[in-house]
Amino acid sequence: MVGPFESLGTTAAAIAGLESSANQSNGQDSGAFGGLFHENHLLQSGLSAIGWGHKTQQQGGADANTAQARDTRPVQQNYPPADSTIHLHYGDANIDRVLETASNYDTIQIDLPQGVQLKNWTDQNGYYFWIKNADGSTDGKKHYYPPFAKQICINGQLFDLEAQRLKCNEDLANWGSNRQYFESIPKHGADNPYQAAAFAARLSGIDGGILAAEEKSLSDAVQSSGNPYFKLYLADVYTAQAMQPLIAQFQETGHIKLDNPQTRQRLQMATNVLNAVVGDAKNGLQRINKNPPGNASLPLDPYEIYVDGRNGMYGFWGGAYDQAMARAASLTALQNLIQTSALPSVLAHTDLLPPR
Repeated sequence: MVGPFESLGTTAAAIAGLESSANQSNGQDSGAFGGLFHENHLLQSGLSAIGWGHKTQQQGGADANTAQARDTRPVQQNYPPADSTIHLHYGDANIDRVLETASNYDTIQIDLPQGVQLKNWTDQNGYYFWIKNADGSTDGKKHYYPPFAKQICINGQLFDLEAQRLKCNEDLANWGSNRQYFESIPKHGADNPYQAAAFAARLSGIDGGILAAEEKSLSDAVQSSGNPYFKLYLADVYTAQAMQPLIAQFQETGHIKLDNPQTRQRLQMATNVLNAVVGDAKNGLQRINKNPPGNASLPLDPYEIYVDGRNGMYGFWGGAYDQAMARAASLTALQNLIQTSALPSVLAHTDLLPPR
């Protein structure tokens, strides 16, 4: 593995495969969340390059034309026309100026020498890439992606930037923790007060500074993308921000001042976002002539569409629908616990709380 996209061999394109940048520093720390440049070799999403007009080497060589996930974003095309592509050049000192001043493009193209890697991360200013040279040095810069950039072509292979942005948000949430925060929850029983409290307690373990960075990057992504998973993750961030002060107060004092304006506001924001996901998912399912899931409880499934575009679409939209409904039920249960002053007694089950 060279990152969240499956290795395609030892070609220069494979070496240049996209990676998110978390958990494992390369020793050049100089920013929030452990530093400017990081690497993550633990991503096992099974994604490969989305090579329109080519064959992927994922899942027995499935036709990449079926893996485009056409309905997950506003851009719907088989291959980007020349006038929608901006060309960057390795070693060019003006890469940032080109990215900032160009407009009306959705694809970035860059050719990298063998052994050079393009890596990705996010911070409170947005999503960016940095370049790791073959000798292990870096260009020392954060190159921020414009929000309208949807894919990047590296040495002739296309990689979906929306999938990469999601991976960056997942890894940022998990930064410095052995927990997985943006995760699936069971639809059945989501309105159980103990399950709802456990969900909130788990999310409250995310660092406050990371939550602020997540809110900024996810809010920006929601404005430029039709992918419902950005909204789902943003709802989790709002839920964490709502519950974090209450749970911290309970851990410190054993009591909670339940009349917290931030909690009320953030829970409502999370509910509004989840309602939008439900609407988006229903529309997505209608486009593929499917109904929302019934008794089955579907998990978060943002990446299977890049492996199996035809069959993965139902899991993509169905998972978004089920997980939004489950989260909404949990939020209703949390609001009831707060209104009835029952939250402290539920949180007294200390196994629901994150590590001190």
